[in-house]
Amino acid sequence: MIRFLAKLWRWFDHASVVLAVAFMGGVAVQLLLLVDVDRRDPIQEWVKLEAVNSPIRQGSVLIVNVERIKVRDDCAVISVRRAQDEDGKSHDLPDVIWEGGSSEEGNLLLPYGTQSLMLGSYLLQVELEYLCPGGLSFVHHPPDVRFRVVE
Repeated sequence: MIRFLAKLWRWFDHASVVLAVAFMGGVAVQLLLLVDVDRRDPIQEWVKLEAVNSPIRQGSVLIVNVERIKVRDDCAVISVRRAQDEDGKSHDLPDVIWEGGSSEEGNLLLPYGTQSLMLGSYLLQVELEYLCPGGLSFVHHPPDVRFRVVE
């Protein structure tokens, strides 16, 4: 009789673990179905990008006016920045992690550090990765911006 009860206890013990795992899986699926994740790309359109203060003096900050249509504000932005010179050589500029500006603002004036650039003409090239809730990310390559560095 004791052996029977011991086997029965082990069976209940294993069955309770299986039931607990199944219950937690069911709860997780229900939570995922209930959570409303915004899957929209934060940027709908790049309207216009232009250098506001070009030509700039060597070592100065380039200011770029960015016009875009943005539809959500809950994504962090990683901005990887480069300047391509007339010979096609790429020069790294300081990268930035930021909140990306409000969707209510159509225009942004953004500073770009150019301290490492020599005299000449350049194309500002930016890669933006928007990191959104729910593990979603969106990568953008806005239009290049021409600018010059002078003495």
